[in-house]
Amino acid sequence: MTETTTMDTPLSPLANELLREFDEAEKAKKPVEDRFIKSLRQYKGQYDPEIHWNEDKDGNVLGSQIYVRHTKAKCDTLTARLMDLLFPTNGERNWGIAPSPKPSVSPLALEEYKRDHADDEEVKAVVQKGDQDTLIKMVADDAAERMSKVIEDQLTDTGGRPTYQKCSRKVIHDGVVLSTGVLKGPLVERRREDRFVYSQDERGVAKWEMITEEGQPTPYFEQVSPFNVYPDPGALDPSQLLYVWQDHVMTRRDFLDLRHIPGFMEERLRQHITDFPDGDAERRDYETEVRSLGDDTSTSEMKGRYRVLERWGQLTGQQLLDAGLDRDDIEESDTYDAVIWMTKDGTVLKAAPVPVDGVGIPFYFFQPYEDESSFWSESLPEIIRDPQEAINAAARATLDNAAICTGPQIGVNMSALQAGEDPTNVHPFKVWMFESVEDMKSAFQVYTLPSYTKEHMAIMEKFSQVSDEVSVPRFMRGDNAGVDGAGDTASGLSMLMSSATLPIKDTVAKFDSGVTEPFIRALYRWNMRFHDDERIKGDYSVIARGSTSLLAQELMGRRLMEAMSVLFSPALAEQTDREKVYEYVVRALNLPDDIQMDQEEVERQRMQVFMQQKRAELQAVMEELEKKGIPPEQALMQMAQSSMAVLQQANAQGGGPGAMQQPPPMQQGMGPGVAAGAGA
Repeated sequence: MTETTTMDTPLSPLANELLREFDEAEKAKKPVEDRFIKSLRQYKGQYDPEIHWNEDKDGNVLGSQIYVRHTKAKCDTLTARLMDLLFPTNGERNWGIAPSPKPSVSPLALEEYKRDHADDEEVKAVVQKGDQDTLIKMVADDAAERMSKVIEDQLTDTGGRPTYQKCSRKVIHDGVVLSTGVLKGPLVERRREDRFVYSQDERGVAKWEMITEEGQPTPYFEQVSPFNVYPDPGALDPSQLLYVWQDHVMTRRDFLDLRHIPGFMEERLRQHITDFPDGDAERRDYETEVRSLGDDTSTSEMKGRYRVLERWGQLTGQQLLDAGLDRDDIEESDTYDAVIWMTKDGTVLKAAPVPVDGVGIPFYFFQPYEDESSFWSESLPEIIRDPQEAINAAARATLDNAAICTGPQIGVNMSALQAGEDPTNVHPFKVWMFESVEDMKSAFQVYTLPSYTKEHMAIMEKFSQVSDEVSVPRFMRGDNAGVDGAGDTASGLSMLMSSATLPIKDTVAKFDSGVTEPFIRALYRWNMRFHDDERIKGDYSVIARGSTSLLAQELMGRRLMEAMSVLFSPALAEQTDREKVYEYVVRALNLPDDIQMDQEEVERQRMQVFMQQKRAELQAVMEELEKKGIPPEQALMQMAQSSMAVLQQANAQGGGPGAMQQPPPMQQGMGPGVAAGAGA
């Protein structure tokens, strides 16, 4: 950003100071933007423009320009794997809220809890004993669960904005591809809802009018592109940040709609539009580079747009007063966490203390590969850049060699040909004209070039393995090609995937510590500040569970699947509770609960199968008796006696069809088939 000046107003000293600060952050970010562009180009499978290709005299590139999109496969696999671990399909939260060891609750919440649970025997017993600590713990647990449900609703019911899960996917994708993903929030907004109202005019004519209503304060959050974030250059990690700038490009309508947000100065917004009716935004260098990746080189889209700068960080009370903040509780000598909105020419549009205490800079950073030497860590494309270039070189060499050795190379003695013969025009049944036999013998020489395809493919495979060692192994996406030994069997591949989960666990932990934990804690503080339900409020601790319970649950699922073949073997089947194993498998594999039948339905179906089996056996026995000439009355009498013995044995063993493990004593004169059939 070029140095700008402002009008000679009381805002000039603060505006100039803040613009100089932004210029420093922007200049420090420029090399990082170049790294982002290079990684994004690698992800999209495009060569850097500074690469020089061999060209002919007409400027045509000689040889192959193939780009093997190895990096995209690695990045997409890691992104999908992290999303699968952090946001399981069964909807389980990757975070939790629990009361502190010594919770504090309001007297109002305490009385409401006792009133709401007046019929609860456990609560009545605690109240009668006068155990205040236990009662407070019960109230705090109930309030924490209510707070969890409120936060869960706020993460999903976003009023048209992307949900927390969708924002997190973009954050994870940016972290993997560009080195850093950024989530911002929670901030305060009053959602404006449009609805139609029926009315009649003075002549009785019906009409519908659309009115706009403002709702209650609502939290919102958003994913922010790392291209648009300019952190304090002196910080090496987010905990050291003094300020963070965000760059916005807005349409005329979006710019003017800022007046609906509390704290914005409407007269300055309108004056700026008057001063710049066609907008003031100019395309930055990185914006041009990013658009060029999609073959977009137009510049007309910047017309009618405005560039606005947003700053979160520390300011003195005097600076806030100079910015136009009119509040009696601001002390000139104190330091405040504040937010400033201003145009690129230095017009301050809003200056206010942060809306939520304890959330001075509402930006949360996900960096899968931390770097102690810089705020901006390495990205996955940077880590596998050398293997990617080696794979591309081997692929180009393979195609170039294949093109050359597809057919023979022909040398032509031009002096041996008659005038007018074109040696480049070769086709079947072509007649060549020679002056003499000697010319015919010396006219052509055919050369066959060797193929090196196997050697080139071996190079590609070798560097693919090198890439696997420093990134995500290929078998994580189901490709076990080149994985010898353990990868040749299903159980061996499962063991490899379990081992590969360990480094993923560390990456999940970084998302937990960088995004989940601080963001959910900030959302909890937002509700303590703005929510009107006192029953959800209390002293809580935020727990990120992505790297603990979710990963442990997945590993348990794999171990259960491996153990089922052992537990259900003939030697151990009688000692294994199949229903319990089934419950654990359903829970560990994130399967829906409704696939499980209740115990009564299980017993009913088991009895139905048992009865069908016995009916078939009885039918076979009766047919056998008829063949032997035994009277049906005698057979039925003996079957009845045998049936009573079967039922008595079943009751002695616990009841139910599964208890009948041994046949009853055989009745004299009846075969085993008759006794078995009597159980029907």
